[in-house]
Amino acid sequence: MPLKILKSGCCSFLILCFSSLGIATNAMAYTPAIQATLFNAVMKQVPFTKSELLISKTKYLHQSLNSQEQMSMYGHGSLKVASYMYLVDFWREYSLAQVFNERGTSVSDEVLKKYNIDISLFKLPMKFFGPTNFSVSDQCSVSANQAFTYSYLDLLKEITKLQPLVNAVKNNDSLQASMFYLKAYYYQRLQLANTTHTYTNDNCLSDINGLLTCATDYVDIKAFGDERLNRMKRYQELEWNNFELSRRNRERLSTCPLTVWSYFNSAGGLEPLSDGASVSASEALSFNVSGGVLTRAKDVSINAIMKENKDILAYFYKNEDEKGNPVDIEYKTKVLSAVVLTQMQTAVYRTTNYLNGVDI
Repeated sequence: MPLKILKSGCCSFLILCFSSLGIATNAMAYTPAIQATLFNAVMKQVPFTKSELLISKTKYLHQSLNSQEQMSMYGHGSLKVASYMYLVDFWREYSLAQVFNERGTSVSDEVLKKYNIDISLFKLPMKFFGPTNFSVSDQCSVSANQAFTYSYLDLLKEITKLQPLVNAVKNNDSLQASMFYLKAYYYQRLQLANTTHTYTNDNCLSDINGLLTCATDYVDIKAFGDERLNRMKRYQELEWNNFELSRRNRERLSTCPLTVWSYFNSAGGLEPLSDGASVSASEALSFNVSGGVLTRAKDVSINAIMKENKDILAYFYKNEDEKGNPVDIEYKTKVLSAVVLTQMQTAVYRTTNYLNGVDI
């Protein structure tokens, strides 16, 4: 890929549910297992008529899948419609144009222009979209070194703009379902601190959304255990290969057990490793939800998401209090665990409210 607080009782319950599930990482904002967990929780909240309509149209989508698309969901059938988050994750290899083509719909440049669709974005593989580079520092609005030419936010905007075109396609049930899953996936994806924001130094140079910074400088990860961290490091090395990390940066990070990027993408180091674990985790995310979460979730705007992301990431990188004293890392780690889980809860209810206004 080219580079250019919860109440204590609720918090304890959620951490227990997630910590019993094991861990894995991936080179993305929220791993597919976490995406499926969130979406499974969302589908418990949307109106029954909407979920039934999605199930109905998903049957047509399933009939249109090629062998590779089917394999991307292999073994996840018990998740039902939530298993389609694995399909959307596979679609990162595709462009939006190819998703349309596989559903039997080819769109000319003239039609794209008519609907004000960015032709280059429509034809670009989705794996080339990445986080935005807004700075957590008030001294810089964005980082001077932009990591990705196009962002997940750009992609979600284009997907949204495609809806009138999709509505105009005859016999479009498979395409309608595709667009719904794409919107859910990328909207959920935005609700992760380092997906929209990044740390910057005094020269406004960033650490590429945490890719170049070791998380152990800011949080305590001893609780993960050696076996778990070793496994995460193997995945982390794959991430570095995907991003074509320079030899200099590889050497600098060679002793880093976990980067900030991986810490957030694995939801603070926790991820379901089985479909059953995803179901349990999704139920935990809907347990004893605070009024504050429900209130925040009512605002589905990108601005609201970005403000929360900035606040969370700014707290992560804060190693001194207002008096200049060192922050207690163990205490900070516990707070961050609660914050990450609260953000996931908010993501469930905010995505629910967002999808309630989305066509299917």
